[in-house]
Amino acid sequence: DCCVTGLLGRFRPAVPIRKWELEKGNIWDMCRLTEPYVRRHLLEAVFKHETDSIISRFFDPLPQGAYRFRSHVDTERKIETALALEDTASDAQRNANETLKSQLFSFVANVILLTDPQEADGYHFRITMMTTTSYMELPGPWKDFLYKLYVNYFYERQDALWRDKALDKLPMMRDSSDMLVCGEDLGMVPECVSGTLNTLSIL
Repeated sequence: DCCVTGLLGRFRPAVPIRKWELEKGNIWDMCRLTEPYVRRHLLEAVFKHETDSIISRFFDPLPQGAYRFRSHVDTERKIETALALEDTASDAQRNANETLKSQLFSFVANVILLTDPQEADGYHFRITMMTTTSYMELPGPWKDFLYKLYVNYFYERQDALWRDKALDKLPMMRDSSDMLVCGEDLGMVPECVSGTLNTLSIL
């Protein structure tokens, strides 16, 4: 388990994006999309005068002003472990530590796509990818193509799979109790949701 927050999580089950689909949009650099996008100007915007100190602690330099996390801090879980404080730490130290952890987490999550561990050419979109500087600094044609694919991924591509899974699982939940079952909107609502709930007489 390498995650602490949910930004690098994905729905399961889900129909992945395939590499050939990305290539149709002339998107070829998978490392650019799947690895944390860390550039000096982004580090300076966050860490100000502490940038060089932060780089020496957590990053290795790459060509063209890019950086990658060192192997001992290249996941949220590893960062949390590396920044663990003693019980005797002061409140000020704990507050500063939490701020640094949050800042480093934001760079770990500065990706567009998540690789599928079960399928070699499968990818899943990082939720709210449009808010990342990784996305903002992509070439315009790549941004446009990826946005359309993002909408397809979350609002269209999964409909049949999720409907079938819901029709398989929700009746068991509904029939296990005499209570009135209702669904609550806690985020994105794909097209299949309303019709499926109506079919099952779930509010």
